Amino acid sequence: MGVTLTARVDERLAKLIDEIVKGVGMDRSTVMRRFLARAVRVGRVFKISEFDTL
Repeated sequence: MGVTLTARVDERLAKLIDEIVKGVGMDRSTVMRRFLARAVRVGRVFKISEFDTL
């Protein structure tokens, strides 16, 4: 079973995420899991401190 994570995001980011959700036809949780999985893969390549410049 998965672990539940929560994050507070600003309204602008939430709206962008919701636009993506509508475009791909998935629910928000699925989209966020995919975003996080990709971010973790990228994070393995780049140092975390380099994320500020992405």
